[in-house]
Amino acid sequence: MFRSVQLFAIVLYLAQPALALETDVTPGAICRVEGSFGRCVHFKNDPKYLTLLLKSTRTEQDDSYLLRYVCDRRKGLTCRTGSVNDEVCGVQMDNRIVGGQRTSIDQYPWMALLQYINHRKGTKRFACGGTLLNRKFVLSAAHCFVRLPAGVELHKVRLGEWDTDSEIDCEDLDDELSCASPVQDFDYERIIIHEGYTGNHADRENDIALIELSGSAKYNDFVKPICLPEPGTPNKEKLYFGSMWAAGWGRTETASGSRFKLYVPLDLFDLQSCNETYQRRVKVPLTETQFCAMGAPGKDTCNGDSGGPLMKTMKTLHYVVGVVSFGPQRCGSGIPAVYTRVDKFYDWIVGHMVEFEN
Repeated sequence: MFRSVQLFAIVLYLAQPALALETDVTPGAICRVEGSFGRCVHFKNDPKYLTLLLKSTRTEQDDSYLLRYVCDRRKGLTCRTGSVNDEVCGVQMDNRIVGGQRTSIDQYPWMALLQYINHRKGTKRFACGGTLLNRKFVLSAAHCFVRLPAGVELHKVRLGEWDTDSEIDCEDLDDELSCASPVQDFDYERIIIHEGYTGNHADRENDIALIELSGSAKYNDFVKPICLPEPGTPNKEKLYFGSMWAAGWGRTETASGSRFKLYVPLDLFDLQSCNETYQRRVKVPLTETQFCAMGAPGKDTCNGDSGGPLMKTMKTLHYVVGVVSFGPQRCGSGIPAVYTRVDKFYDWIVGHMVEFEN
């Protein structure tokens, strides 16, 4: 009986006209209340909100909180602050290929592939990469959208790709065929380029961008979001230490694009030494919003991987720590590549992903 009374009280409270009206906000949308970021979740999954809601005697401060933190009263969505990362972020199936450059079919399921159209030639091709952050947003590099050749523009964003030459991707595992779900192709609502990016050769800072998809990605084993490094991420300093991983369909050492998704291990390279190298060779200064990494001879990220992620695994979760920005013309030549440091742009990224604000 008591539980029924509680549930009735909750329904009655969320139905109050004074609360936020019905909106287009969907579960998982990024929200911001009084400067704090979070995600819109069902109130039953918001412990703080539910605790206040079930208090037998509430203060004016409690009621004020309950009013301010509603994303959509009809859907029962509240703004649970503390983290913008999806519950399934950074999780993938166990890797089945060890030591090779080709990924398994379900490895790095947050990888996005960007398709460009050349209106003058009537052709389409895949070039830059990106990283799925949630159902609506993909992280990439600003240079993938600035100063493109005349007549060339972004056409589609593809999720769930592995083999670009096949309609349905399948992998032979111990004489058993494992096939992926169909790819998900999206138009885009908007491209958000960092306002500090100039596109000048001598200024590569702020090379970061977001793509808002025209629809919502459907999560499965082959399409999942990666985790963003957040201010509250435990041991966050370890994300920028030691070995990392890059992945993509970019140029190989033969200068041809790969049909399969590839991965490569890279090691962090001292920023001061890297800065000296680039200032001496091409007069491009680096800042603390960038960092460098380099692989073994012949192994590196290349032009076709621009905008793709540099990833770090911590406690089984994968985080996007860098965005592929630029590097030497000859990939794998012994000169480190430069990456945009994602944690330095957390407020910018999340601020542009906000769908509900109070």
